[in-house]
Amino acid sequence: ESVRGACVEMCQSFHSDANTLAVRFKNELRRIYYSTPTSFLELIQTFKQLLGEKRKTISTLKSKYEVGLEKLTTTEQSVEGMKHDLIALQPKLVAKNKEVGEMMVVVNEESVKTEKVKEVVASDEAVASEAARKANEIKEDCEKDLSEAMPALNDALKALDTLSSKEISEIKAMKSPPGPVRIVLTAVCILRGFKPVRVKDESGKMVDDYWPSAGK
Repeated sequence: ESVRGACVEMCQSFHSDANTLAVRFKNELRRIYYSTPTSFLELIQTFKQLLGEKRKTISTLKSKYEVGLEKLTTTEQSVEGMKHDLIALQPKLVAKNKEVGEMMVVVNEESVKTEKVKEVVASDEAVASEAARKANEIKEDCEKDLSEAMPALNDALKALDTLSSKEISEIKAMKSPPGPVRIVLTAVCILRGFKPVRVKDESGKMVDDYWPSAGK
């Protein structure tokens, strides 16, 4: 109410001062300025308009301030809540850090074991590769020897086809056949799957003898 009264007095003072200045304006410049009741009403209307705009501006600023203050309060409460949560979680974090440390020790130990196994596997792989290389060399040697022996074997088989019954009977009757005959018949027994007989050679060593099987 006191503000309203002060505003009324201010408007009256403005209008009164305008009348005084109008008289001075007339006396000094010889020009007439009329300060009428309508001018006073326009002054009041202008004041009301400015007052409304200022009230609106202040209301907007007040609303923003209140919203900001509310957000600050909410944020403060949230921060306080998170602070309590962190304090409550601290023992769990310490336990987790300890658990992770123990797991890292186990992982490091397993890594060392894995590295050793890797070295052993690499060594075994090298040995296996060397064995495979040697086996391949043996295979190549055997294939080479076989390719050299096959013509002679084929010739021997062809020669067998030319034997007569009388010649076969003579061979069976031999107690100690010549070396070439023994070699040929040994090859025939091997090809036909006949099993040898274990006998002692001249040095007393046990060897495979295909001659008894060839005579059957």
